[in-house]
Amino acid sequence: MTTMTEVETPVHGWRFWAARIATAIFIPIALLGIAEVALRMFGVGFDPSLTIPCTVKGRPASCYNLFFPAPFFPPGMIKTPQAYAIPAEKPAETYRIVVLGESAAMGDPDPAYGFSRYLEVMLRKQFPSMKFEVVNTGSVAINSHVLLRIAKGLAGQRPDLFVIYSGNNEVVGPYGAGTALTSSGMNLPVIRASIFFRSTRIGQLLTKLGTRKREWGGMEMFLDKQVPATSPLMKYTYANFESNLRDTIAVARGAGARVIVATVATNLKDCAPFASLHREGLTQDALQSWSALMQQGSNLEEGREYQGALKAYLSALQIDDQYAELEFRIARVLWRSGDYSGARVHYSRARDLDTLRFRADSNINEINRTVARYEDAELVDSERVFDTESPNGIAGRNWCMSTCI
Repeated sequence: MTTMTEVETPVHGWRFWAARIATAIFIPIALLGIAEVALRMFGVGFDPSLTIPCTVKGRPASCYNLFFPAPFFPPGMIKTPQAYAIPAEKPAETYRIVVLGESAAMGDPDPAYGFSRYLEVMLRKQFPSMKFEVVNTGSVAINSHVLLRIAKGLAGQRPDLFVIYSGNNEVVGPYGAGTALTSSGMNLPVIRASIFFRSTRIGQLLTKLGTRKREWGGMEMFLDKQVPATSPLMKYTYANFESNLRDTIAVARGAGARVIVATVATNLKDCAPFASLHREGLTQDALQSWSALMQQGSNLEEGREYQGALKAYLSALQIDDQYAELEFRIARVLWRSGDYSGARVHYSRARDLDTLRFRADSNINEINRTVARYEDAELVDSERVFDTESPNGIAGRNWCMSTCI
């Protein structure tokens, strides 16, 4: 005969373990919460909000928070945009435009020549009865992970339009495959959890204790972070960029704003690849043959024997089709020979194979086009506009100053 004790034992056992598991989860969370509150009370750390309350000309406003980028940069390397302030009260007949992007949107090296300044002047001239506020949030070294947070931070500022000009820093920016700023883990939920953690006071304290202070070293910081086009990490780069772009558009839509997505113009003709890597599996004998053909092509090109140089370069291409500098040389010879359509193909491929990825490649721009179409945003195809307005259909230094590299 089964006793009551024997029947109830499994139930009691389940409740016992459930209580222990709940306690094991709740107590650490509670302790972390208490520690977070205590750190805030004692003024440890900083407020990671995008803007902070301020007063401009005696009126309340929201000013850019200099600590906002800290979760995305090592100590000592924080990069900031031009400081901006947004009036708390939005005057009647005011159209508020927010520009999201990196250094190209900012106008680096001189923000006075950023396209947002031209846009504001042109709009005021075209619509003199309207008041336009253009808030340029562009900053050096950021990417779509940061832009999403900026969009969320400005969603409550009653924007009418977001202009997104982004894509140059997806690999080298925070949490990119070739970054020198943060970890290069490519899992998007993990990245977002890391950003959240580094925004807490506990995360700030641990980051400060565990990270030595560094100085900004420009592009040289990334020399050991080269990422070839064949790297499996690139598929995560493109997927993360697309997800962040979609989410940024959703945030803008949720704020009641319209959205313009622009492709990124790049200097194809006059900007050689920053770095090149040979394809995997290239043998020493093959490398010697390739080097000899490159030298032969270089000598012929210097002598303006472009057809001979092209033949040597194309032979080298049969040995290694992943070397960005070779593609650039082929494009240059084709340009000088008058084959501009062929030159454009190889200039574009030289950019896409560049292993120091400071320029938006073809896939990034195609994502901009596709997402704009499917998310019902308006597209400005800057890349095609710049090419169309450039000599022989290839953008070069004639157009590309602060807007493209």
